[in-house]
Amino acid sequence: MTQTARSTTLGVPHGRCYPLSIVFTVVSPHLDDAALSLGATMHALTRRGHEVVIVTVFAGQTDSPLPPSEWDAGRRCRTAGEAYDRRRAEDLVASRRLGARPVWLANFGVGYPDVPTSAEIAAQLEPHLRHTDVALVPGWPLDHTDHAAVADALTVLQPARTVRYAELPYALYAPGRTGNWRRTTVSMADRRAKLAAVLAYRHEIRKFGPRGRAAVGLDRLLHRECLAASGAGADLLEDVLG
Repeated sequence: MTQTARSTTLGVPHGRCYPLSIVFTVVSPHLDDAALSLGATMHALTRRGHEVVIVTVFAGQTDSPLPPSEWDAGRRCRTAGEAYDRRRAEDLVASRRLGARPVWLANFGVGYPDVPTSAEIAAQLEPHLRHTDVALVPGWPLDHTDHAAVADALTVLQPARTVRYAELPYALYAPGRTGNWRRTTVSMADRRAKLAAVLAYRHEIRKFGPRGRAAVGLDRLLHRECLAASGAGADLLEDVLG
């Protein structure tokens, strides 16, 4: 986007003024986390003409000769590269259904050797967050080791406008939520787009177990998208979504 286009502003409620097209960068630990947690919200943003970029930290390496992890072995692939080639293809379909642009970082997570440190993840994320208007980042429950590592990296980076999101489906049955959270304002069309995106990850959904599959089947995922309700980024999102 040119600097001229970015300088155009749009008046919104509460007397604040933002660029006509805002860049939202969603940091996703794995290839399905962004769509599961924020699919309807992302579609609501792109439907309004804003740009959404999904940066997935643990997107693997499609040329890797390593054997697949226990998690990826269910795909009946001979190598990790083959498994991640398929997973990225699913992610591309899901992202297109939401109007978002995927960016894949070539890291392996838990279950593989040479998992990057939080400092290394921060260095990889920095150029993708340097010029974004709002960074949407995993905030709770962060029970998975990979998710916690990404959150630690973002603590180091501290993007100017950051909004934490509840990780779905895990937040549906995780105890101990703290802080002030609010559901995002989305339409039925946004929820339908999210469902279409989530279904692109059919193989992953099957491995969530009964509670994860039930969450998708009962549409609970479509109605429970939540963001932390404080900070400049949260105010901007509330203004944009209405």
